[in-house]
Amino acid sequence: IYAALALGEINLRTDSKTEEQIEVLREALSGKDKDLRKDAAMLLSRLGESSTGGTNEKTIEVLLDALRDNDPGIRKEAAEALGNMKEASAVEMLIEMLEKDDEPLCKQAAASALGEIGEESAIGPLIEALYDEDLFIDSFMFTQASNHAAEALKIMGGAVVFPLMQVWPEATGGVEFFILDVLHDTYLKVPAKEIRKDKRAVEG
Repeated sequence: IYAALALGEINLRTDSKTEEQIEVLREALSGKDKDLRKDAAMLLSRLGESSTGGTNEKTIEVLLDALRDNDPGIRKEAAEALGNMKEASAVEMLIEMLEKDDEPLCKQAAASALGEIGEESAIGPLIEALYDEDLFIDSFMFTQASNHAAEALKIMGGAVVFPLMQVWPEATGGVEFFILDVLHDTYLKVPAKEIRKDKRAVEG
């Protein structure tokens, strides 16, 4: 089973051995082989979706534990997996990773995951993260310079508009550019009625 796991060939198309597979991945995550542990984190995200469309609770538990792993590669993979699963229970820990992790790649993965999950409690921390140089995206990857937090905010819908409007007057330089970029992108994608609804929620 470990050889199959290391090669990424574990059979994930049926639920018949899901519990056994999760236990194998638990062991792999607590082992000493870094490559095997990273493979385990990636495969856990694929095991998270059952045939009925639900999410396996043990998978989530293992991935949440992995967010506090000593290996930054494991933390990064776990964050990406939880983002792909849109796991709302991970938001608090992902915000902590975004704000406090020492590794830029982990902070970037946390920002992206928070955007994928889409919980409004992450909007404030993501706006603060616009100031974090660790989240900068080199311009060769995009048509213009960007920021992982900005890209995350772009996919969260009209709820980001008025929090951004509130901080825009004080923003300067690159952060002002990121805010304008997110606002522009959001207005192109989000119907005006949704933005007005979020405005009333903020004001009321």
